[in-house]
Amino acid sequence: MCSSGEAPEAYWESAPKARKEHICCECLSVIPPGDHYQLFEGVWEGTFARYHTCTVCRDVREAAQRDLMHDEGIAFGCLWETAGVEFEDVV
Repeated sequence: MCSSGEAPEAYWESAPKARKEHICCECLSVIPPGDHYQLFEGVWEGTFARYHTCTVCRDVREAAQRDLMHDEGIAFGCLWETAGVEFEDVV
């Protein structure tokens, strides 16, 4: 069961081009070399973490956070459980 995401103590966001295969932390799809993806790196509760997100899940996260007006955000790994099927048309 997912809860709302806690704010990180510090984080960095970028949109690099993959040099190697990554796995999306939301839908578990493969992000192949050459594709752009969203990368979050940060410190949550004193622990460093890195999250790779495919462009489809990035778009859904942005729409869900805007439309659902989550004050605390959506925890990584909980996008589809939190956003629900109403955001499938975003993809």
